[in-house]
Amino acid sequence: MYIIGVAGGTGSGKSTFCKLLMKKISESEIIDGDKLLNDTLRFYKKDFSRMFGERIRLDNHGRINLNFFTKNPARIKETVAIAKGYLFGNSYRADSLDNEGAKESLHARLTSAMEMTRDYMSESLDCMINNMSEKKMIVIIDWANLPVLDIWKKCDIKIVVSADNAQRLIRLKNRRKGRDFTEKELLNLIENAILPYDEIDYDVWIKNDRIEALDKAANEIRETVCQERL
Repeated sequence: MYIIGVAGGTGSGKSTFCKLLMKKISESEIIDGDKLLNDTLRFYKKDFSRMFGERIRLDNHGRINLNFFTKNPARIKETVAIAKGYLFGNSYRADSLDNEGAKESLHARLTSAMEMTRDYMSESLDCMINNMSEKKMIVIIDWANLPVLDIWKKCDIKIVVSADNAQRLIRLKNRRKGRDFTEKELLNLIENAILPYDEIDYDVWIKNDRIEALDKAANEIRETVCQERL
C-alpha cells in the first residue's frame, strides 16, 4: 500500500492532477474527498439541520446545501479558523461577527459540526484504505482540506497544488456548481476558504500555471513512486 495525499485550494487543479497521475501509475485508484464529504453530510443531515436550521437542507432527499456555508463570509472564515486549530494545535477565532453572542454560537456549532465531519471522514478513509491494502494498490486521496485529517500524516507523499486566484476564478466559473455563485461570492470563496498550505508539512508543491506543469509534476511523482516501491 502506497498513499499519495493531494491538497490545495478550490479550483487549483487538484482533481485534474490526480487524474493525470492515475493514468501514469498502474494499479492506482483515486479517493474523492468531496464525495466522501457529501456522504458524511448525508449521514449527519438530521444533526446538522438541528444545529443550523432547515436552510441547510437542499431537498427532501436530505442532501446538504453547502452554499449555506460557502456563500457566507462569516461561516467561511470561522470554519477555516477552526481548521487551523486542528493543523497547529492552537485555538483560532475568525472574529468575523460583531455580535458576541452570535459569534460564540456560530463558533460552537461549527466546531461541533467539524469535529463530527472530521471523525467520520477519518474513520471512512481508514476503512477504505484497509480494504485496499491487500491489493497492494497506490491510493491517491484528493481533497482540499486533507491536511486536517489524521491520514495526511500517514501519506507517503504529501502534495499541495496551487494556482493564482485569477486562474482559480476562471476554473470555478466554468464548473456547473460555480454557476450558482456570483463573481463576488466566488472571489470570497477563493480568498477566504483556503488553509495556510505553505505552513503545513508537505513534500511537493506544484504551481499550476499550465497543464504542462501538472503533467511534468505527475511524471516526477510517478518516478518517485516507482523508485520507492522497488
